[in-house]
Amino acid sequence: MSSRRDFVKKTALIGTGLALAPGLSFGSTLNYYKDHLKIGLIGVGLRGTNHLNNLLLRDDVAITAICDIDERRNTIALDMIAKAGYNKPKVFAEDEYDYQNLLELPEVDAVIIATPGYGIPVWPRMPCLPENTPGWKFQQQIRWKNAGTS
Repeated sequence: MSSRRDFVKKTALIGTGLALAPGLSFGSTLNYYKDHLKIGLIGVGLRGTNHLNNLLLRDDVAITAICDIDERRNTIALDMIAKAGYNKPKVFAEDEYDYQNLLELPEVDAVIIATPGYGIPVWPRMPCLPENTPGWKFQQQIRWKNAGTS
């Protein structure tokens, strides 16, 4: 039978051990093998640059590809990525259909699309809805999306 004194000693010893070696606590090994979410960005203009800036503040993502037809915006995005210490992503800037090559990359888990919903001929063929553009109602977005898929 153990005494209260033995209980306090053991509790203090275990508490000290966990404080000095937090990596040995239960569940912490799950984060050791955590993989980064590999993200591609389509459109790195003003809104896309804002999304990129927010992504660069995280330590659980990797920017693996960017796509924009404006080479100046690609250069700005590449500079931001380099300053944040990330690896250089693949760049797709051949034409307005080059986003399809980005979508086929096996090293892209998720894509953020930050292009305007107007004037882009490829939007109706994409299986998604654009962000809620000010002044648009939900029914207008659905009609607009369905117009290109019929």
